[in-house]
Amino acid sequence: MGLCASGKKSSSVSYKASMSPEEVQRRRDDVIKFRQNIKRKVNKSILNTGMDDVFCTIVEEPWKMKGDTYVMDVFEFFKKRNREINIALKGGMYEEHDLKYDYGTSVVIMLVSRNSGKSVSAILLVEHDTGGGKAWEVIWFGTRERKQNKGYGCALFRVTQRIAKTNNVKGILVTATDEVVVWWAGCVGMKSAKSAKLCPLIIRKDGSDRKWKKALPKPYDRKMKRLPKQFHAVKTPPPEVRAFYTNGGGGDNFKGKPYRYDTAHTTHIWWHIK
Repeated sequence: MGLCASGKKSSSVSYKASMSPEEVQRRRDDVIKFRQNIKRKVNKSILNTGMDDVFCTIVEEPWKMKGDTYVMDVFEFFKKRNREINIALKGGMYEEHDLKYDYGTSVVIMLVSRNSGKSVSAILLVEHDTGGGKAWEVIWFGTRERKQNKGYGCALFRVTQRIAKTNNVKGILVTATDEVVVWWAGCVGMKSAKSAKLCPLIIRKDGSDRKWKKALPKPYDRKMKRLPKQFHAVKTPPPEVRAFYTNGGGGDNFKGKPYRYDTAHTTHIWWHIK
């Protein structure tokens, strides 16, 4: 199961390779230090998943993982984006057409089976320094196919919120496709009240609820009842999240920067870290 925007992107893209091997290695060293600093602030209670069969870990060097422990197994849904994911895992700079996106502050958090040692669920985020403070953007999030619909994804996101709080993060952004808007808001947001609060105003360029409601899978119908009464789409950021954007004032020029996926192709869903 993949629950972020990148699963639908085409693999027919052009790439640029502009960094020297020395620069690639320097960026890899820097991202390791960045992840170590995050990990240093986290204790065992924060990593507690509430599930006996898995444990949570912040992965410093995911490219060294082998076999069933490898995070890419969990991100199989996003296989069209494998090249970008590998760059992100190593803290690289990704370039595609006019896009240039910096993964130098990427964070990888994973649930691992206590019995088999296999990766179960994983999330990759990027930290941004914004006018509203630190913001974590969820780029990829997934659960191994045989482990889906058993609560692992929700458990991982709740731990992620606690890790974010410990690292003085003020908000977490998910850029979601229409099919998973309700999963994110209903399954995760409402169960995470101790560390985070869901912003009920989701941001879409069209400002409409029609498309995501039409795309709603039948198993998610019941989750609609868990959403706040004021849950609906708006065209531009509400005041409480406006400072997280470079052009948060909105208007026709609002594009959703500095984040990877804009509001024309995805829905922006925010949690305030408490």
